[in-house]
Amino acid sequence: MDFAMAPQDPIDAALDEALEETFPAGDPPAVSADRVQAARRETQHSRDVLAETLRGRMPMVCKSMRMVAVAGLSALFGCAGLGREARMGPVERLDEHGVSAPLLKVETGDILRFVNLDTRSHQIYSNDCAELSSTVLNPGDTYAVGIGVGPKVCHFQDLLAPLSVGYHGTLQVHDEEQERRLEAEEGRDPSHEETE
Repeated sequence: MDFAMAPQDPIDAALDEALEETFPAGDPPAVSADRVQAARRETQHSRDVLAETLRGRMPMVCKSMRMVAVAGLSALFGCAGLGREARMGPVERLDEHGVSAPLLKVETGDILRFVNLDTRSHQIYSNDCAELSSTVLNPGDTYAVGIGVGPKVCHFQDLLAPLSVGYHGTLQVHDEEQERRLEAEEGRDPSHEETE
């Protein structure tokens, strides 16, 4: 009896090759032909479902991957500007009355944490220090941020309650290292330098 062989697609050919390596000639597998055909139909169905899914979702997956990459690089470059070891700084608590400390003093490179202890959501926003701006903080969420190079003054507020002055605050960023450099420069007088 002659059987006409249909052309095999590359996946079926690879499957057959793997089966031949696993079960060499003379040692046939204990699997019926019907079961092999059912497995091939199931594999084809899985491939079709995957292809359909990828056709519909690929642009969204690429956009999501781009957003993750941009966010990661932004965080990386933001932290690279610090150039110093990060230290845990103060914790700013958000509750039903507002922020716990409307005036905070920190050092360059400190880690400031915002903790939402309220029953409603909040979102920190700063127009003069972008690193302070957060995503929406749901009740119980924490947002930690590395403070950029100072000295500088940062103002922040709750973007979801912009008129509530209880959620406004000021952050004074001190830079001890820059202060030492300036003192050292002021202490050096070029007229007193020795020449060799």
